[in-house]
Amino acid sequence: MALPRRNCPSGHFSELVHGHAAGDVRALFAELHRGERNGFFLETQHLRLDGTVFPVRLAVAAIRGRKGDLQYAVGMLEDISERRAAEAELQGYRARLENMVLERTRDLELALRTAESHREKIDLILRSVSEGLLVTDPDHRVVLTNPAAEDILGLAAPGDLMGEGVADLIEDDPLRRRLVHCPDDTMGGAPCQFGFSRPTEAGGVHHYTASTSEVRDAGGGRTGVVTVLHDVTSERELDRMKNEFLTTAAHELRTPLTTILGFSELLVTGDDIPPVEQRQYLGYINEQATLVTGIVADLLDISRIEMGQGFSLKRRPCDLVALIRRKVAAHIVGTRRHSFRLLLPETPVPAVVDADKVAQVLDNVLSNAVKYSPGGGVVEVRLRPGKDAHEISVRDNGMGMSPEQLSRVFEKFYRGDASNTGIPGTGLGMSIVKYLIEAHGGEVAVESAKDVGTTVRFTLPTGQTGQTGQAGQAGQAGQTGA
Repeated sequence: MALPRRNCPSGHFSELVHGHAAGDVRALFAELHRGERNGFFLETQHLRLDGTVFPVRLAVAAIRGRKGDLQYAVGMLEDISERRAAEAELQGYRARLENMVLERTRDLELALRTAESHREKIDLILRSVSEGLLVTDPDHRVVLTNPAAEDILGLAAPGDLMGEGVADLIEDDPLRRRLVHCPDDTMGGAPCQFGFSRPTEAGGVHHYTASTSEVRDAGGGRTGVVTVLHDVTSERELDRMKNEFLTTAAHELRTPLTTILGFSELLVTGDDIPPVEQRQYLGYINEQATLVTGIVADLLDISRIEMGQGFSLKRRPCDLVALIRRKVAAHIVGTRRHSFRLLLPETPVPAVVDADKVAQVLDNVLSNAVKYSPGGGVVEVRLRPGKDAHEISVRDNGMGMSPEQLSRVFEKFYRGDASNTGIPGTGLGMSIVKYLIEAHGGEVAVESAKDVGTTVRFTLPTGQTGQTGQAGQAGQAGQTGA
Protein backbone atom coordinates (compact mmCIF):
# COMPACT_ATOMS: atom_id res chain seq x y z
CA MET A 1 0.00 0.00 0.00
CA ALA A 2 1.42 3.32 -1.04
CA LEU A 3 1.13 6.50 1.00
CA PRO A 4 1.28 10.10 -0.20
CA ARG A 5 4.75 11.39 -0.77
CA ARG A 6 4.28 14.19 1.73
CA ASN A 7 3.87 11.65 4.53
CA CYS A 8 6.26 8.92 3.51
CA PRO A 9 9.35 9.55 1.43
CA SER A 10 9.52 5.96 0.19
CA GLY A 11 5.84 5.61 -0.53
CA HIS A 12 5.18 2.50 1.70
CA PHE A 13 3.71 2.53 5.20
CA SER A 14 6.08 -0.14 6.55
CA GLU A 15 8.95 2.25 6.14
CA LEU A 16 7.56 4.21 9.05
CA VAL A 17 7.85 1.16 11.27
CA HIS A 18 10.98 0.96 13.45
CA GLY A 19 13.15 -2.09 13.58
CA HIS A 20 12.27 -5.70 12.71
CA ALA A 21 8.52 -4.99 13.04
CA ALA A 22 8.63 -3.49 9.49
CA GLY A 23 8.81 -6.97 8.07
CA ASP A 24 5.77 -8.02 10.12
CA VAL A 25 3.77 -5.08 8.75
CA ARG A 26 4.73 -5.96 5.13
CA ALA A 27 3.68 -9.57 5.71
CA LEU A 28 0.31 -8.54 7.17
CA PHE A 29 -0.38 -6.17 4.23
CA ALA A 30 0.52 -8.98 1.84
CA GLU A 31 -2.12 -11.16 3.51
CA LEU A 32 -4.66 -8.34 3.03
CA HIS A 33 -3.85 -8.23 -0.67
CA ARG A 34 -4.23 -12.00 -1.01
CA GLY A 35 -7.57 -11.92 0.79
CA GLU A 36 -6.30 -14.04 3.65
CA ARG A 37 -7.44 -11.51 6.24
CA ASN A 38 -9.62 -8.41 6.33
CA GLY A 39 -7.67 -6.52 8.99
CA PHE A 40 -5.20 -6.74 11.82
CA PHE A 41 -4.06 -5.11 15.03
CA LEU A 42 -0.44 -4.62 15.91
CA GLU A 43 1.51 -2.78 18.57
CA THR A 44 4.80 -1.57 17.25
CA GLN A 45 7.10 1.40 17.10
CA HIS A 46 6.86 4.06 14.41
CA LEU A 47 9.23 6.64 13.10
CA ARG A 48 8.40 10.28 13.04
CA LEU A 49 9.67 12.37 10.14
CA ASP A 50 12.24 13.80 12.48
CA GLY A 51 13.59 10.29 13.06
CA THR A 52 12.26 9.84 16.64
CA VAL A 53 10.54 6.61 17.66
CA PHE A 54 7.27 6.30 19.54
CA PRO A 55 5.03 3.31 20.38
CA VAL A 56 1.76 2.97 18.55
CA ARG A 57 -1.20 0.65 18.26
CA LEU A 58 -1.92 0.03 14.59
CA ALA A 59 -5.44 -1.00 13.51
CA VAL A 60 -5.91 -1.75 9.74
CA ALA A 61 -9.13 -2.76 7.93
CA ALA A 62 -9.48 -3.82 4.27
CA ILE A 63 -12.00 -2.10 1.91
CA ARG A 64 -12.85 -4.55 -0.87
CA GLY A 65 -14.82 -4.29 -4.11
CA ARG A 66 -17.70 -6.46 -5.19
CA LYS A 67 -15.38 -9.13 -6.41
CA GLY A 68 -13.47 -9.13 -3.15
CA ASP A 69 -10.50 -7.39 -4.50
CA LEU A 70 -8.73 -4.98 -2.20
CA GLN A 71 -9.64 -1.39 -2.99
CA TYR A 72 -8.24 0.43 0.03
CA ALA A 73 -6.75 -0.24 3.39
CA VAL A 74 -7.87 2.02 6.21
CA GLY A 75 -5.47 2.33 9.08
CA MET A 76 -5.59 4.04 12.43
CA LEU A 77 -2.55 4.80 14.54
CA GLU A 78 -2.93 5.34 18.28
CA ASP A 79 -0.05 6.83 20.18
CA ILE A 80 0.35 4.60 23.26
CA SER A 81 3.37 6.31 24.73
CA GLU A 82 1.54 7.28 27.91
CA ARG A 83 0.05 3.82 28.27
CA ARG A 84 3.44 2.19 27.77
CA ALA A 85 4.96 4.57 30.34
CA ALA A 86 2.18 3.72 32.77
CA GLU A 87 2.69 0.01 32.13
CA ALA A 88 6.43 0.38 32.61
CA GLU A 89 5.86 2.25 35.86
CA LEU A 90 3.34 -0.37 36.93
CA GLN A 91 5.84 -3.09 36.02
CA GLY A 92 8.43 -1.32 38.11
CA TYR A 93 6.02 -1.17 41.02
CA ARG A 94 5.25 -4.84 40.54
CA ALA A 95 8.94 -5.77 40.45
CA ARG A 96 9.64 -3.71 43.55
CA LEU A 97 6.63 -5.26 45.27
CA GLU A 98 7.80 -8.75 44.32
CA ASN A 99 11.26 -7.97 45.66
CA MET A 100 9.75 -6.65 48.89
CA VAL A 101 7.61 -9.76 49.18
CA LEU A 102 10.66 -11.95 48.60
CA GLU A 103 12.68 -10.01 51.17
CA ARG A 104 9.86 -10.14 53.71
CA THR A 105 9.41 -13.83 53.01
CA ARG A 106 13.10 -14.44 53.62
CA ASP A 107 12.94 -12.33 56.79
CA LEU A 108 9.88 -14.24 57.94
CA GLU A 109 11.51 -17.60 57.22
CA LEU A 110 14.61 -16.49 59.13
CA ALA A 111 12.46 -15.28 62.02
CA LEU A 112 10.55 -18.55 62.03
CA ARG A 113 13.79 -20.56 62.01
CA THR A 114 15.18 -18.36 64.81
CA ALA A 115 11.97 -18.70 66.81
CA GLU A 116 11.97 -22.45 66.29
CA SER A 117 15.61 -22.64 67.36
CA HIS A 118 14.87 -20.56 70.46
CA ARG A 119 11.82 -22.66 71.20
CA GLU A 120 13.89 -25.84 70.92
CA LYS A 121 16.55 -24.34 73.19
CA ILE A 122 13.95 -23.28 75.74
CA ASP A 123 12.29 -26.68 75.53
CA LEU A 124 15.68 -28.35 76.01
CA ILE A 125 16.42 -26.14 79.02
CA LEU A 126 13.02 -26.83 80.54
CA ARG A 127 13.50 -30.55 80.07
CA SER A 128 16.99 -30.43 81.54
CA VAL A 129 16.29 -28.56 84.77
CA SER A 130 15.56 -30.73 87.79
CA GLU A 131 13.05 -28.28 89.26
CA GLY A 132 9.46 -28.63 88.17
CA LEU A 133 7.90 -25.70 86.26
CA LEU A 134 4.16 -25.14 85.93
CA VAL A 135 2.73 -22.05 84.18
CA THR A 136 -1.00 -21.37 84.30
CA ASP A 137 -3.26 -18.58 83.00
CA PRO A 138 -5.53 -16.42 85.20
CA ASP A 139 -8.21 -19.13 84.99
CA HIS A 140 -5.75 -21.76 86.29
CA ARG A 141 -5.46 -23.54 82.94
CA VAL A 142 -2.13 -25.07 81.99
CA VAL A 143 0.00 -22.97 79.65
CA LEU A 144 3.32 -24.79 80.02
CA THR A 145 4.88 -27.61 82.01
CA ASN A 146 8.18 -29.47 81.98
CA PRO A 147 8.71 -33.22 82.55
CA ALA A 148 9.92 -32.66 86.12
CA ALA A 149 6.65 -30.94 87.08
CA GLU A 150 4.60 -33.62 85.34
CA ASP A 151 6.47 -36.30 87.27
CA ILE A 152 6.23 -34.50 90.62
CA LEU A 153 2.53 -33.72 90.28
CA GLY A 154 1.64 -37.02 88.61
CA LEU A 155 0.19 -35.32 85.53
CA ALA A 156 -0.62 -36.82 82.13
CA ALA A 157 1.84 -37.26 79.26
CA PRO A 158 3.32 -34.10 77.65
CA GLY A 159 1.21 -32.61 74.88
CA ASP A 160 -2.12 -33.45 76.53
CA LEU A 161 -2.08 -30.69 79.12
CA MET A 162 -2.32 -27.40 77.22
CA GLY A 163 -5.50 -25.62 78.26
CA GLU A 164 -6.41 -28.20 80.88
CA GLY A 165 -7.55 -26.92 84.26
CA VAL A 166 -5.27 -27.58 87.24
CA ALA A 167 -8.30 -28.56 89.29
CA ASP A 168 -9.06 -31.35 86.80
CA LEU A 169 -5.52 -32.69 86.62
CA ILE A 170 -4.40 -33.00 90.26
CA GLU A 171 -6.14 -35.58 92.41
CA ASP A 172 -4.56 -34.52 95.71
CA ASP A 173 -7.20 -32.14 97.08
CA PRO A 174 -4.97 -30.14 99.52
CA LEU A 175 -2.28 -29.73 96.85
CA ARG A 176 -4.87 -28.69 94.26
CA ARG A 177 -6.33 -26.03 96.56
CA ARG A 178 -2.89 -24.65 97.38
CA LEU A 179 -1.86 -24.38 93.73
CA VAL A 180 -5.10 -22.63 92.81
CA HIS A 181 -5.53 -20.31 95.79
CA CYS A 182 -1.97 -19.68 97.00
CA PRO A 183 -1.33 -16.59 94.78
CA ASP A 184 -4.66 -15.10 95.89
CA ASP A 185 -3.74 -15.48 99.55
CA THR A 186 -0.60 -13.32 99.35
CA MET A 187 -0.54 -9.56 99.75
CA GLY A 188 0.37 -7.45 96.74
CA GLY A 189 1.20 -10.43 94.54
CA ALA A 190 4.19 -11.50 96.66
CA PRO A 191 5.54 -15.01 96.02
CA CYS A 192 3.70 -17.73 97.89
CA GLN A 193 5.57 -20.76 99.23
CA PHE A 194 4.34 -24.00 100.70
CA GLY A 195 5.54 -27.57 101.19
CA PHE A 196 3.94 -30.87 100.32
CA SER A 197 4.81 -34.57 100.15
CA ARG A 198 3.98 -37.29 97.66
CA PRO A 199 4.44 -41.07 97.90
CA THR A 200 6.86 -42.85 95.56
CA GLU A 201 6.33 -46.07 93.67
CA ALA A 202 8.93 -47.73 95.90
CA GLY A 203 6.81 -47.01 98.95
CA GLY A 204 8.80 -44.03 100.22
CA VAL A 205 7.91 -40.37 100.48
CA HIS A 206 9.39 -37.42 98.61
CA HIS A 207 9.19 -33.92 100.05
CA TYR A 208 8.80 -30.81 97.89
CA THR A 209 8.51 -27.06 98.20
CA ALA A 210 6.43 -24.97 95.78
CA SER A 211 6.95 -21.28 95.07
CA THR A 212 4.27 -19.46 93.07
CA SER A 213 4.68 -16.01 91.53
CA GLU A 214 2.29 -13.90 89.49
CA VAL A 215 3.02 -12.88 85.91
CA ARG A 216 1.79 -9.37 85.11
CA ASP A 217 1.70 -7.35 81.88
CA ALA A 218 2.97 -3.80 81.38
CA GLY A 219 -0.29 -2.39 82.69
CA GLY A 220 -0.09 -4.40 85.90
CA GLY A 221 -2.77 -6.87 84.89
CA ARG A 222 -2.36 -10.47 86.00
CA THR A 223 -1.69 -12.73 83.03
CA GLY A 224 -0.79 -15.97 84.78
CA VAL A 225 1.05 -17.76 87.56
CA VAL A 226 4.45 -19.48 87.53
CA THR A 227 4.99 -22.30 90.03
CA VAL A 228 8.47 -23.73 90.66
CA LEU A 229 8.64 -27.14 92.38
CA HIS A 230 11.81 -28.21 94.18
CA ASP A 231 12.61 -31.65 95.59
CA VAL A 232 13.88 -31.17 99.15
CA THR A 233 13.93 -34.84 100.14
CA SER A 234 17.72 -34.90 100.38
CA GLU A 235 17.77 -31.69 102.42
CA ARG A 236 15.14 -33.08 104.78
CA GLU A 237 17.09 -36.32 105.14
CA LEU A 238 20.30 -34.38 105.74
CA ASP A 239 18.59 -32.29 108.43
CA ARG A 240 17.30 -35.46 110.07
CA MET A 241 20.75 -37.04 109.96
CA LYS A 242 22.37 -33.91 111.42
CA ASN A 243 19.79 -33.77 114.21
CA GLU A 244 20.46 -37.41 114.98
CA PHE A 245 24.18 -36.71 114.92
CA LEU A 246 23.90 -33.73 117.26
CA THR A 247 21.87 -35.80 119.70
CA THR A 248 24.30 -38.72 119.48
CA ALA A 249 27.43 -36.55 119.62
CA ALA A 250 26.11 -34.63 122.61
CA HIS A 251 25.43 -37.88 124.43
CA GLU A 252 28.71 -39.49 123.41
CA LEU A 253 30.74 -36.46 124.51
CA ARG A 254 28.79 -35.86 127.69
CA THR A 255 29.31 -39.36 129.06
CA PRO A 256 33.15 -39.44 128.95
CA LEU A 257 33.41 -35.78 129.93
CA THR A 258 31.24 -36.44 132.98
CA THR A 259 33.53 -39.31 133.91
CA ILE A 260 36.65 -37.18 133.38
CA LEU A 261 35.23 -34.32 135.45
CA GLY A 262 34.07 -36.63 138.23
CA PHE A 263 37.30 -38.52 138.74
CA SER A 264 39.49 -35.45 138.22
CA GLU A 265 37.43 -33.65 140.90
CA LEU A 266 38.02 -36.58 143.25
CA LEU A 267 41.75 -36.38 142.61
CA VAL A 268 41.80 -32.62 143.14
CA THR A 269 39.70 -32.53 146.31
CA GLY A 270 40.61 -35.88 147.84
CA ASP A 271 43.60 -35.62 150.17
CA ASP A 272 43.58 -39.18 151.48
CA ILE A 273 43.06 -41.24 148.30
CA PRO A 274 45.35 -44.28 148.29
CA PRO A 275 47.90 -44.42 145.46
CA VAL A 276 46.26 -47.55 144.03
CA GLU A 277 42.90 -45.76 143.70
CA GLN A 278 44.61 -42.68 142.29
CA ARG A 279 46.14 -44.79 139.50
CA GLN A 280 42.75 -46.41 138.93
CA TYR A 281 41.06 -43.00 138.65
CA LEU A 282 43.78 -41.76 136.29
CA GLY A 283 43.22 -44.86 134.17
CA TYR A 284 39.51 -44.04 133.92
CA ILE A 285 40.33 -40.46 132.97
CA ASN A 286 42.83 -41.60 130.32
CA GLU A 287 40.35 -44.10 128.90
CA GLN A 288 37.56 -41.53 128.61
CA ALA A 289 39.93 -38.88 127.24
CA THR A 290 40.99 -41.36 124.54
CA LEU A 291 37.31 -41.88 123.69
CA VAL A 292 36.73 -38.13 123.42
CA THR A 293 39.83 -37.81 121.24
CA GLY A 294 38.47 -40.49 118.92
CA ILE A 295 35.11 -38.71 118.62
CA VAL A 296 36.78 -35.37 117.89
CA ALA A 297 39.10 -37.03 115.35
CA ASP A 298 36.09 -38.52 113.54
CA LEU A 299 34.41 -35.13 113.48
CA LEU A 300 37.51 -33.46 112.06
CA ASP A 301 37.95 -36.19 109.45
CA ILE A 302 34.37 -35.95 108.23
CA SER A 303 34.59 -32.15 108.26
CA ARG A 304 37.61 -32.28 105.93
CA ILE A 305 35.78 -34.71 103.66
CA GLU A 306 32.67 -32.50 103.54
CA MET A 307 34.78 -29.42 102.75
CA GLY A 308 36.52 -31.26 99.92
CA GLN A 309 39.92 -31.01 101.54
CA GLY A 310 40.30 -34.76 101.79
CA PHE A 311 43.43 -36.47 103.01
CA SER A 312 47.00 -36.43 101.85
CA LEU A 313 48.01 -40.09 101.67
CA LYS A 314 51.62 -40.85 102.59
CA ARG A 315 52.17 -44.12 100.78
CA ARG A 316 55.09 -46.24 101.90
CA PRO A 317 55.89 -49.96 101.79
CA CYS A 318 54.08 -51.69 104.63
CA ASP A 319 53.66 -55.28 105.87
CA LEU A 320 49.90 -55.79 106.21
CA VAL A 321 50.36 -58.92 108.36
CA ALA A 322 52.33 -57.01 110.98
CA LEU A 323 49.91 -54.07 110.85
CA ILE A 324 46.87 -56.31 111.41
CA ARG A 325 48.53 -58.13 114.31
CA ARG A 326 49.42 -54.85 115.97
CA LYS A 327 45.90 -53.43 115.73
CA VAL A 328 44.25 -56.67 116.87
CA ALA A 329 46.58 -56.81 119.87
CA ALA A 330 45.41 -53.33 120.91
CA HIS A 331 41.77 -54.45 120.80
CA ILE A 332 42.48 -57.68 122.71
CA VAL A 333 43.61 -55.55 125.65
CA GLY A 334 40.31 -53.66 125.65
CA THR A 335 37.87 -56.57 125.89
CA ARG A 336 37.31 -59.58 128.12
CA ARG A 337 34.33 -61.04 126.29
CA HIS A 338 35.77 -61.42 122.81
CA SER A 339 38.39 -63.64 121.24
CA PHE A 340 40.12 -62.98 117.95
CA ARG A 341 40.84 -65.52 115.24
CA LEU A 342 43.56 -64.43 112.84
CA LEU A 343 43.71 -66.11 109.44
CA LEU A 344 46.85 -64.52 108.07
CA PRO A 345 49.67 -65.60 105.77
CA GLU A 346 52.77 -66.83 107.54
CA THR A 347 55.01 -64.52 105.53
CA PRO A 348 54.85 -60.74 105.14
CA VAL A 349 52.33 -59.30 102.68
CA PRO A 350 53.76 -56.04 101.32
CA ALA A 351 51.67 -53.13 100.06
CA VAL A 352 52.42 -49.52 99.31
CA VAL A 353 49.82 -47.72 101.45
CA ASP A 354 49.40 -45.04 104.09
CA ALA A 355 49.88 -47.25 107.13
CA ASP A 356 48.30 -44.73 109.52
CA LYS A 357 45.12 -44.51 107.44
CA VAL A 358 44.88 -48.28 107.03
CA ALA A 359 45.35 -48.58 110.80
CA GLN A 360 42.46 -46.12 111.23
CA VAL A 361 40.31 -48.31 108.98
CA LEU A 362 41.18 -51.42 111.00
CA ASP A 363 40.46 -49.57 114.26
CA ASN A 364 37.00 -48.54 113.06
CA VAL A 365 36.08 -51.97 111.70
CA LEU A 366 37.42 -53.90 114.71
CA SER A 367 35.78 -51.45 117.10
CA ASN A 368 32.40 -51.99 115.40
CA ALA A 369 32.87 -55.77 115.52
CA VAL A 370 33.41 -55.57 119.28
CA LYS A 371 30.75 -52.93 120.02
CA TYR A 372 28.00 -54.65 118.06
CA SER A 373 28.77 -58.03 119.62
CA PRO A 374 27.84 -57.04 123.19
CA GLY A 375 27.45 -60.65 124.20
CA GLY A 376 31.04 -61.44 123.23
CA GLY A 377 32.12 -64.07 120.73
CA VAL A 378 34.76 -64.60 118.10
CA VAL A 379 35.98 -61.85 115.79
CA GLU A 380 37.64 -63.37 112.72
CA VAL A 381 40.23 -61.35 110.80
CA ARG A 382 41.38 -62.72 107.45
CA LEU A 383 43.92 -61.49 104.90
CA ARG A 384 43.87 -62.86 101.35
CA PRO A 385 46.87 -61.69 99.31
CA GLY A 386 46.43 -61.02 95.58
CA LYS A 387 48.49 -60.05 92.59
CA ASP A 388 46.96 -56.59 92.13
CA ALA A 389 45.10 -56.16 95.42
CA HIS A 390 44.91 -57.72 98.87
CA GLU A 391 41.59 -58.42 100.59
CA ILE A 392 41.05 -57.97 104.33
CA SER A 393 37.86 -59.13 106.04
CA VAL A 394 36.59 -58.79 109.60
CA ARG A 395 33.68 -61.01 110.65
CA ASP A 396 31.74 -61.05 113.93
CA ASN A 397 28.77 -63.09 115.15
CA GLY A 398 27.02 -60.22 116.88
CA MET A 399 23.78 -58.28 116.43
CA GLY A 400 23.94 -57.97 112.65
CA MET A 401 21.82 -55.57 110.60
CA SER A 402 18.50 -55.61 108.84
CA PRO A 403 18.43 -54.98 105.04
CA GLU A 404 17.32 -51.38 105.65
CA GLN A 405 20.17 -50.79 108.11
CA LEU A 406 22.64 -52.43 105.74
CA SER A 407 21.58 -50.15 102.88
CA ARG A 408 22.49 -47.12 105.00
CA VAL A 409 25.66 -48.41 106.61
CA PHE A 410 27.90 -45.88 104.81
CA GLU A 411 25.69 -42.86 105.51
CA LYS A 412 27.23 -40.14 107.61
CA PHE A 413 25.84 -39.92 111.16
CA TYR A 414 23.91 -43.16 110.73
CA ARG A 415 24.09 -45.75 113.50
CA GLY A 416 22.81 -49.25 112.96
CA ASP A 417 21.27 -49.35 116.43
CA ALA A 418 20.84 -45.74 117.54
CA SER A 419 18.18 -46.78 120.05
CA ASN A 420 20.76 -48.67 122.10
CA THR A 421 22.48 -45.90 124.02
CA GLY A 422 24.78 -48.41 125.63
CA ILE A 423 26.74 -48.72 122.37
CA PRO A 424 28.93 -45.63 121.87
CA GLY A 425 29.57 -44.07 118.49
CA THR A 426 28.81 -41.09 116.26
CA GLY A 427 27.80 -42.96 113.12
CA LEU A 428 30.83 -41.67 111.19
CA GLY A 429 33.14 -44.68 111.34
CA MET A 430 31.99 -46.54 108.22
CA SER A 431 31.75 -43.32 106.19
CA ILE A 432 35.39 -42.64 106.99
CA VAL A 433 36.32 -46.26 106.24
CA LYS A 434 34.73 -46.03 102.79
CA TYR A 435 36.45 -42.76 102.02
CA LEU A 436 39.90 -43.96 103.12
CA ILE A 437 39.69 -47.24 101.23
CA GLU A 438 38.47 -45.56 98.04
CA ALA A 439 41.20 -42.92 98.40
CA HIS A 440 43.68 -45.81 98.25
CA GLY A 441 41.96 -47.10 95.09
CA GLY A 442 40.30 -50.03 96.86
CA GLU A 443 36.73 -51.14 97.47
CA VAL A 444 34.72 -51.88 100.61
CA ALA A 445 31.59 -54.00 101.07
CA VAL A 446 29.49 -55.11 104.02
CA GLU A 447 27.46 -58.31 104.45
CA SER A 448 25.15 -58.70 107.42
CA ALA A 449 22.11 -60.53 108.72
CA LYS A 450 20.07 -59.75 111.80
CA ASP A 451 21.17 -61.75 114.87
CA VAL A 452 23.74 -63.61 112.73
CA GLY A 453 26.63 -61.19 112.43
CA THR A 454 28.44 -58.83 110.08
CA THR A 455 31.37 -59.18 107.69
CA VAL A 456 33.28 -56.16 106.41
CA ARG A 457 35.54 -56.75 103.38
CA PHE A 458 37.87 -54.23 101.83
CA THR A 459 40.68 -54.35 99.29
CA LEU A 460 43.95 -52.47 99.08
CA PRO A 461 45.94 -52.25 95.83
CA THR A 462 49.41 -53.72 96.23
CA GLY A 463 51.03 -50.68 94.67
CA GLN A 464 53.81 -53.01 93.46
CA THR A 465 54.54 -55.23 90.48
CA GLY A 466 55.63 -58.84 90.61
CA GLN A 467 55.13 -59.18 94.37
CA THR A 468 52.44 -61.23 96.05
CA GLY A 469 52.13 -62.45 99.56
CA GLN A 470 52.21 -66.16 100.31
CA ALA A 471 48.83 -67.39 101.41
CA GLY A 472 48.66 -69.47 104.52
CA GLN A 473 46.90 -69.69 107.81
CA ALA A 474 48.29 -68.82 111.16
CA GLY A 475 46.87 -70.40 114.23
CA GLN A 476 44.13 -68.77 116.26
CA ALA A 477 45.08 -65.85 118.33
CA GLY A 478 42.23 -66.80 120.57
CA GLN A 479 43.14 -64.46 123.36
CA THR A 480 40.72 -62.66 125.61
CA GLY A 481 41.54 -59.17 126.62
CA ALA A 482 42.53 -58.61 130.20
